[in-house]
Amino acid sequence: EYTYDQDSALFGTSYSDVYDNAIRRVDDLVGQLLFTLGDRGDLERTLIVITSDHGEAFHERGFEGHARQVYPESTEVPLIVSLPFMLEPGVVIDSRSANIDIWPTVFDILGLGVPPPLGGVSQLPTILAHANREDPGKDDRQAVAHLDRRWGQPKSEAPGSVQDTVAVVEGPFRLVRVPQPSGEFRDRLFDSRRDAGSELENVIEEHPEVAER
Repeated sequence: EYTYDQDSALFGTSYSDVYDNAIRRVDDLVGQLLFTLGDRGDLERTLIVITSDHGEAFHERGFEGHARQVYPESTEVPLIVSLPFMLEPGVVIDSRSANIDIWPTVFDILGLGVPPPLGGVSQLPTILAHANREDPGKDDRQAVAHLDRRWGQPKSEAPGSVQDTVAVVEGPFRLVRVPQPSGEFRDRLFDSRRDAGSELENVIEEHPEVAER
Protein backbone atom coordinates (compact mmCIF):
# COMPACT_ATOMS: atom_id res chain seq x y z
CA GLU A 1 0.00 0.00 0.00
CA TYR A 2 2.89 2.36 0.76
CA THR A 3 5.66 2.55 -1.81
CA TYR A 4 9.34 2.89 -1.06
CA ASP A 5 12.59 1.85 -2.67
CA GLN A 6 16.02 0.65 -1.66
CA ASP A 7 17.27 4.16 -0.95
CA SER A 8 14.34 5.10 1.29
CA ALA A 9 14.11 1.77 3.15
CA LEU A 10 15.84 3.23 6.18
CA PHE A 11 13.53 1.94 8.90
CA GLY A 12 12.15 -1.43 9.96
CA THR A 13 9.33 -3.63 8.71
CA SER A 14 6.47 -2.76 11.06
CA TYR A 15 3.41 -0.92 9.75
CA SER A 16 4.67 2.43 11.01
CA ASP A 17 8.19 1.73 9.71
CA VAL A 18 6.90 1.01 6.20
CA TYR A 19 4.91 4.24 6.41
CA ASP A 20 8.07 6.12 7.40
CA ASN A 21 9.93 4.55 4.47
CA ALA A 22 7.19 5.79 2.14
CA ILE A 23 7.30 9.29 3.66
CA ARG A 24 11.07 9.37 3.09
CA ARG A 25 10.60 8.34 -0.57
CA VAL A 26 7.96 11.03 -1.14
CA ASP A 27 10.25 13.56 0.54
CA ASP A 28 13.04 12.58 -1.87
CA LEU A 29 10.71 12.98 -4.87
CA VAL A 30 9.45 16.38 -3.71
CA GLY A 31 13.07 17.40 -3.16
CA GLN A 32 13.97 16.41 -6.71
CA LEU A 33 11.09 18.49 -8.04
CA LEU A 34 12.07 21.57 -6.00
CA PHE A 35 15.75 21.29 -6.96
CA THR A 36 14.77 20.99 -10.62
CA LEU A 37 12.60 24.11 -10.36
CA GLY A 38 15.49 25.88 -8.67
CA ASP A 39 17.99 24.86 -11.36
CA ARG A 40 15.62 26.19 -14.03
CA GLY A 41 15.20 29.48 -12.19
CA ASP A 42 11.48 28.86 -11.68
CA LEU A 43 11.31 28.20 -7.95
CA GLU A 44 10.97 31.83 -6.88
CA ARG A 45 7.94 32.36 -9.12
CA THR A 46 6.16 29.07 -8.44
CA LEU A 47 3.25 28.52 -6.08
CA ILE A 48 3.69 25.19 -4.28
CA VAL A 49 0.92 23.54 -2.28
CA ILE A 50 1.48 20.31 -0.33
CA THR A 51 -1.29 18.61 1.60
CA SER A 52 -2.99 15.24 1.96
CA ASP A 53 -6.44 13.73 1.62
CA HIS A 54 -6.14 11.96 4.99
CA GLY A 55 -3.86 11.05 7.84
CA GLU A 56 -3.11 7.63 9.27
CA ALA A 57 -3.98 5.82 12.49
CA PHE A 58 -1.26 4.03 14.45
CA HIS A 59 -3.10 2.35 17.33
CA GLU A 60 -4.17 5.59 19.01
CA ARG A 61 -7.55 3.87 19.46
CA GLY A 62 -6.52 0.29 18.82
CA PHE A 63 -6.49 0.19 15.01
CA GLU A 64 -4.22 1.10 12.12
CA GLY A 65 -4.79 2.64 8.71
CA HIS A 66 -7.43 4.96 7.30
CA ALA A 67 -10.73 5.02 5.36
CA ARG A 68 -12.64 3.46 8.28
CA GLN A 69 -12.81 6.20 10.91
CA VAL A 70 -12.96 10.01 11.08
CA TYR A 71 -10.98 10.64 14.24
CA PRO A 72 -8.37 13.45 14.17
CA GLU A 73 -5.46 11.14 13.36
CA SER A 74 -7.23 10.48 10.05
CA THR A 75 -8.80 13.87 9.29
CA GLU A 76 -6.25 16.43 10.51
CA VAL A 77 -3.55 17.02 7.88
CA PRO A 78 -1.05 19.82 7.28
CA LEU A 79 -1.46 22.41 4.54
CA ILE A 80 1.91 23.73 3.36
CA VAL A 81 1.95 26.66 0.96
CA SER A 82 5.08 28.22 -0.52
CA LEU A 83 4.61 31.78 -1.77
CA PRO A 84 8.16 33.04 -2.46
CA PHE A 85 6.84 35.83 -4.70
CA MET A 86 4.49 37.10 -1.99
CA LEU A 87 5.68 36.16 1.52
CA GLU A 88 8.78 35.53 3.55
CA PRO A 89 8.99 31.90 4.74
CA GLY A 90 8.19 30.73 8.24
CA VAL A 91 4.57 31.82 8.73
CA VAL A 92 2.80 29.28 10.95
CA ILE A 93 -0.99 29.27 11.17
CA ASP A 94 -2.82 27.06 13.65
CA SER A 95 -6.38 27.87 12.62
CA ARG A 96 -8.46 25.22 10.88
CA SER A 97 -9.01 25.11 7.15
CA ALA A 98 -10.62 22.44 4.98
CA ASN A 99 -9.58 20.65 1.81
CA ILE A 100 -12.39 22.42 -0.06
CA ASP A 101 -10.56 25.69 0.73
CA ILE A 102 -7.46 24.77 -1.29
CA TRP A 103 -8.63 25.69 -4.80
CA PRO A 104 -10.32 28.97 -3.73
CA THR A 105 -7.05 29.87 -1.99
CA VAL A 106 -4.97 29.06 -5.09
CA PHE A 107 -7.27 31.05 -7.38
CA ASP A 108 -7.19 33.99 -4.94
CA ILE A 109 -3.38 33.96 -4.70
CA LEU A 110 -3.13 34.02 -8.50
CA GLY A 111 -5.64 36.88 -8.72
CA LEU A 112 -8.15 34.87 -10.72
CA GLY A 113 -11.11 35.26 -8.38
CA VAL A 114 -12.93 32.33 -6.84
CA PRO A 115 -15.38 30.49 -9.16
CA PRO A 116 -18.63 30.01 -7.19
CA PRO A 117 -19.04 26.27 -7.93
CA LEU A 118 -15.82 25.44 -6.09
CA GLY A 119 -17.20 26.02 -2.62
CA GLY A 120 -14.79 26.54 0.24
CA VAL A 121 -13.25 29.80 1.44
CA SER A 122 -9.97 31.39 0.36
CA GLN A 123 -7.41 31.27 3.14
CA LEU A 124 -5.30 34.06 1.62
CA PRO A 125 -6.68 36.77 3.98
CA THR A 126 -5.83 34.54 6.96
CA ILE A 127 -2.34 33.86 5.58
CA LEU A 128 -1.66 37.56 5.01
CA ALA A 129 -3.03 38.51 8.42
CA HIS A 130 -0.69 36.09 10.19
CA ALA A 131 2.24 37.21 8.04
CA ASN A 132 1.57 40.84 9.00
CA ARG A 133 0.98 39.92 12.67
CA GLU A 134 -2.63 41.06 12.45
CA ASP A 135 -5.76 39.52 13.90
CA PRO A 136 -7.28 37.29 11.20
CA GLY A 137 -10.64 37.29 12.95
CA LYS A 138 -12.58 34.30 14.14
CA ASP A 139 -13.71 31.55 11.81
CA ASP A 140 -16.86 29.99 13.23
CA ARG A 141 -17.40 27.54 10.40
CA GLN A 142 -18.07 23.93 11.17
CA ALA A 143 -15.66 21.44 9.64
CA VAL A 144 -17.26 18.19 8.52
CA ALA A 145 -15.71 14.85 7.61
CA HIS A 146 -17.98 12.15 6.19
CA LEU A 147 -16.96 8.62 5.26
CA ASP A 148 -18.90 5.71 3.81
CA ARG A 149 -16.94 2.79 5.24
CA ARG A 150 -18.04 0.56 2.38
CA TRP A 151 -15.64 2.54 0.21
CA GLY A 152 -13.11 0.27 -1.49
CA GLN A 153 -14.82 -2.91 -0.34
CA PRO A 154 -15.47 -5.71 -2.87
CA LYS A 155 -18.83 -6.50 -1.32
CA SER A 156 -21.47 -4.24 0.19
CA GLU A 157 -22.79 -4.83 3.67
CA ALA A 158 -26.19 -6.37 4.24
CA PRO A 159 -29.10 -4.21 3.04
CA GLY A 160 -30.10 -1.67 5.64
CA SER A 161 -26.79 -1.70 7.47
CA VAL A 162 -25.40 1.73 8.33
CA GLN A 163 -21.77 2.33 7.43
CA ASP A 164 -21.58 6.13 7.33
CA THR A 165 -19.44 7.78 9.98
CA VAL A 166 -19.33 11.54 10.45
CA ALA A 167 -17.25 14.03 12.41
CA VAL A 168 -18.29 17.63 13.06
CA VAL A 169 -15.74 20.07 14.46
CA GLU A 170 -16.68 23.46 15.86
CA GLY A 171 -14.25 25.46 17.94
CA PRO A 172 -12.52 23.12 20.39
CA PHE A 173 -15.19 20.40 20.16
CA ARG A 174 -15.29 17.40 17.86
CA LEU A 175 -18.35 15.13 17.69
CA VAL A 176 -17.76 11.74 16.07
CA ARG A 177 -20.75 9.57 15.16
CA VAL A 178 -19.73 5.92 14.77
CA PRO A 179 -22.07 3.21 13.42
CA GLN A 180 -22.46 0.11 15.53
CA PRO A 181 -23.05 -3.50 14.38
CA SER A 182 -26.59 -3.18 15.74
CA GLY A 183 -27.34 -0.49 13.16
CA GLU A 184 -27.43 2.26 15.77
CA PHE A 185 -24.91 5.06 16.31
CA ARG A 186 -22.60 5.84 19.18
CA ASP A 187 -21.62 9.48 19.59
CA ARG A 188 -18.32 10.57 21.09
CA LEU A 189 -17.41 14.15 21.97
CA PHE A 190 -13.86 15.40 22.36
CA ASP A 191 -12.48 18.70 23.62
CA SER A 192 -9.12 19.64 22.13
CA ARG A 193 -8.46 21.90 25.13
CA ARG A 194 -8.58 18.81 27.36
CA ASP A 195 -6.14 16.64 25.41
CA ALA A 196 -4.86 18.59 22.43
CA GLY A 197 -3.22 16.52 19.74
CA SER A 198 -4.87 13.25 20.72
CA GLU A 199 -8.53 13.86 21.60
CA LEU A 200 -8.88 10.49 23.29
CA GLU A 201 -11.09 11.43 26.25
CA ASN A 202 -14.82 11.24 25.59
CA VAL A 203 -16.46 14.22 27.33
CA ILE A 204 -19.99 13.77 26.02
CA GLU A 205 -21.45 13.30 29.51
CA GLU A 206 -19.94 16.63 30.60
CA HIS A 207 -21.27 18.54 27.59
CA PRO A 208 -24.55 16.91 26.49
CA GLU A 209 -25.87 20.23 25.14
CA VAL A 210 -22.90 20.54 22.77
CA ALA A 211 -23.40 17.00 21.49
CA GLU A 212 -27.13 17.55 21.02
CA ARG A 213 -26.60 20.76 19.04
